[in-house]
Amino acid sequence: MSALKVLHISDYYPGLHRNCGGAETIAGRITEILSGTGFHQGLFTTAIEYGNPSPGHLEIFETKTLEDYLPDKTWLTAVKSQLFPFDPVIESPLNQTLENFSPDVVLIHNTKRLTFSVAAICRRRGIPTGCMIYDYTHFCPAGMLVDDKGRLCRSPGDSCILCHKRQAEKIKKWSEALLPLRQVFFGPLTDSVSTFCTLSEASRHLLIQLGIPLEKTEIAYQPLPQPQRTIVEDSDPNHVLFVGWVQARKGLLLIARALGRVRKKFTFEAIGETADPQYAKQVKKALASAGLEPDQCMKGRVTDAYLKSAIEKAGIIIIAEQWENMSPAILHEAMASGKCIVAGAVGGIPEFINHNINGFLVHYNDPSAYARAIDRLLGDREEQSRLGHKAALDAQPYTDRKAMSERYKALLIKIAHGPLIKGSPTHDFSDKTTP
Repeated sequence: MSALKVLHISDYYPGLHRNCGGAETIAGRITEILSGTGFHQGLFTTAIEYGNPSPGHLEIFETKTLEDYLPDKTWLTAVKSQLFPFDPVIESPLNQTLENFSPDVVLIHNTKRLTFSVAAICRRRGIPTGCMIYDYTHFCPAGMLVDDKGRLCRSPGDSCILCHKRQAEKIKKWSEALLPLRQVFFGPLTDSVSTFCTLSEASRHLLIQLGIPLEKTEIAYQPLPQPQRTIVEDSDPNHVLFVGWVQARKGLLLIARALGRVRKKFTFEAIGETADPQYAKQVKKALASAGLEPDQCMKGRVTDAYLKSAIEKAGIIIIAEQWENMSPAILHEAMASGKCIVAGAVGGIPEFINHNINGFLVHYNDPSAYARAIDRLLGDREEQSRLGHKAALDAQPYTDRKAMSERYKALLIKIAHGPLIKGSPTHDFSDKTTP
């Protein structure tokens, strides 16, 4: 039997593009753990930005998108990902790639630039397609299942029109014209996907609530690199770290306000690129009000080496997701590194963090709750170590490269075999113990 051929489709990929976040990190790790399975892997992606050597385990196929022909790209990507998921530029290159590479299965990752229409193109060729769920853009224009007042929303539909108009000033005209037709565009594309792969059980349940049949869902937990060591002992128990995009859904503004209520002395560092400049201004103002120096605290994009050292230094890593997250990549990296975690109880996070056992859980949008937890843990190396060691133990199933490789291998083989039989049990990796 010839090796299974898997084509990954992703806007960006670590080492090839600048604009890489948690979704791209996870995509890269999935391809890496599959490299030892005998699968032949390809990657269809946007034009490569860096001159780094291509990953040896991937055959690379590049394409331009509409953004490459326009000076202002941000509004166009927003329109394509939120309202009108089509890009005529990519159709011919993707069809050519599918013809030349001839994959047995396609795995779609983050495709806001390449658009969700890639699912329909693959379906027309009869290729089974899995779709990794990193946010809820396929179901909610904002991608977060949070309304314009910051409340969690589990029933997107007609209410999206008013909500999205308030959230999307840059594309207001497009929103008014296209939002009423959104379901007409996205519905058939959703139907084109053979299997939706979620990063947590909570995310899977949410997809079912949104109308995806159980038999079209699978859980694909994040693979993690094997940590070199548990590093709590090397940390500064008075240092607090945030890692994530500077945008509303990551909650840095809420953290800044929480820090203003912390009574003990501490140092703070925020690592992550600014996705929303106006939001970043609010964050800096709140940090200044908390007695911190915003320009010193906010590091922006950093090297992998710097990020690693920052995680090593942190006594507390704070995660304040403000949306129905799957489970952020930094959560799992912090767990695997044996760090003390304070996180909001929302989305997939409570599936992995048990309060006062392997971390602290607080109400996700209450600054006072975060402040109390930070005050409780600051300077207490023994307590930080207790929580961190348990977190590292609970992360071990995700750092077992062989086990995760076999699980993803089984998942892709299952998707490649075609439509799942209605009512059949799904492969949710139930042999692992969920923390």
